[in-house]
Amino acid sequence: MRRSLQACLLALVCTVATPAFPGSSNAGAKDVIVDIFAVQSWDSLGAINAPPAQEENPEEPSPPPPSDPVPLPPPFAVVGQWLERNMRMVILERKGETFILCSSACNIRGAVLVDQKITDGYRFKKMNGNALIVAGSDGMLHALDLS
Repeated sequence: MRRSLQACLLALVCTVATPAFPGSSNAGAKDVIVDIFAVQSWDSLGAINAPPAQEENPEEPSPPPPSDPVPLPPPFAVVGQWLERNMRMVILERKGETFILCSSACNIRGAVLVDQKITDGYRFKKMNGNALIVAGSDGMLHALDLS
């Protein structure tokens, strides 16, 4: 009796656990192939969870145009200058380093002359009136005020 009850329960569990597909019987369930990668379109993928399209309000003003870009701070700070025999010398400072620039050939050891590299891709271009012109590695010119 016990053995027949176990067989009956096993048959019931197998019948319930075997999936049934439309148009097929449990006996042929082993032969059913399910395409889990069914063909879909992009529209069908986004249409289900997509929020409803919002209509643009033509009365709403457009955002203002971007303002002029904020100028970058000068790459160097002018910390000193002097004149000697009609020659102007300027002392620049950047990240704790000090550089001496001469408007023409001078006898100061380590001084940077016109068209020479200062540091990190910056080059001393010219000194005129109250401005010192320095070119960056990107070709951008920076004017440092000497007044």
